[in-house]
Amino acid sequence: MSGINPDFRKELSRRESSINTLNEFLKYAKIEQDLHDTFGRLSFDSQQRHFNYNHPSIPLLTATVNQPKQYYNKMKHNNYVSHSTQSQSSVSQRNSIPTLGNRTSMAPDRKQIRNYPPQSISKKKPINSRPTSQHQFNNCKIRVNDQPTEAIVDTGSAISIIHSNFLKTIHHHNFLSQTHLCQTANSTPLNIIGQIKLEIQIKSIKTYVTAHVATNLITSILLGNDWINSNHVHLYGDQKKLTIPNQYGQLISIPYVEPTCINYPALLVHEITLPPYSQKLVDITCQVTKANNLIFEPYERHISKFIFVPHTLLNINKYQAKILFINAQNRQQTLSKNTRIGTISRDATCTIYA
Repeated sequence: MSGINPDFRKELSRRESSINTLNEFLKYAKIEQDLHDTFGRLSFDSQQRHFNYNHPSIPLLTATVNQPKQYYNKMKHNNYVSHSTQSQSSVSQRNSIPTLGNRTSMAPDRKQIRNYPPQSISKKKPINSRPTSQHQFNNCKIRVNDQPTEAIVDTGSAISIIHSNFLKTIHHHNFLSQTHLCQTANSTPLNIIGQIKLEIQIKSIKTYVTAHVATNLITSILLGNDWINSNHVHLYGDQKKLTIPNQYGQLISIPYVEPTCINYPALLVHEITLPPYSQKLVDITCQVTKANNLIFEPYERHISKFIFVPHTLLNINKYQAKILFINAQNRQQTLSKNTRIGTISRDATCTIYA
C-alpha cells in the first residue's frame, strides 16, 4: 500500500483480510476515495458559511478621510505663494471631550472639509469610513471684524470656515475668490467660494485667521486647528471652557455657551416597507415650511432593528424632504405613517445677523 493516499490507507488495511482480487481492492479504494472527497467538500463549505455570510452588501453609513499631505495657498503682495502644511491634530485639547477620528485636509486638487455636524467632505467623490463616536462642539462668544456672534471651536477641522451670509453683515476687504464644489460622503454639497482674512476677538484678545467662505455652512463661523494651534488655545471639555494667552502670556479662561438652535420632530409621510438588504429614499415631514441646510439627526432606537438612517443636511420644501433608509435585516420591515425617525435642527446664529 505504499502508493495509497495516507488519508484512507488505514480504512483499506481494515478490509485487507477480505480483499482477494485486484478488482475488489480497486472497488474498496474507490469507495474510500469518494468518502474522503465528499467529507472534504462538506468541511470546506461549512467553513465558508461560517466566515463568509453571503448577502448583498450594505453601504457604510459614515465617512472617514484619507489624510494626504496637505497644502494651502495664501495671497501675499497680490501674488500666490504656495505653502505646505501638515494637518495638526488636537494636541492642544488636554482633558477635553473626545473628538471624532475624522480630520479635515486640503490639497490643490482635492479639498476635504468637515461641516457641522461632523461630516468628512472630499472634492467631487464620496469616500468610505469606519463608524465614529458622537462628537460635541465647543461654542464661544466672539467678535468677527467687530461683529458679535457665536463660534464653533472644532479640533476636528484643520481649517476655519465662515458663512457667506454672515460675511455680508461685517466689514471686510481683500476677498480672494476661489470656487470649490465639495461633496460629503452622504452626497451633501458644501460650496466653498473663496477665502478672507478675519480678525477674531475673544474677550480683549485679538487674533487673526484666513477662513474659507462657504454658502451653506450650518453656523456663522467655525474655528479650526489653523486658529487653535497658531494662538495656543487649549480646550477643556470637562470644565466646559477654553484658555487662550493674552499679550502678556497670561491664560484667559473663556466659558463655553449653549448653542442657539430650534429642534423639530421628523415624521414619516407614508407607511413604508423596506425589503431585505435594501435602501430606499422616503419622504419625511416637519414643521418647517421651507429652509435649506437644516441638520437631521436620526433616532438611535432604529439601530436595534438594523434600520440605519445617516446624519445629513436637509433642504425642506413645503414641509417635506427625503431621507435615505437602509434595511440591513434579512427580512422586510415596515414603519407606519407618522413614525418619528429623527430630529431636525435649525441653527439660529446665522439668521440673527442676516
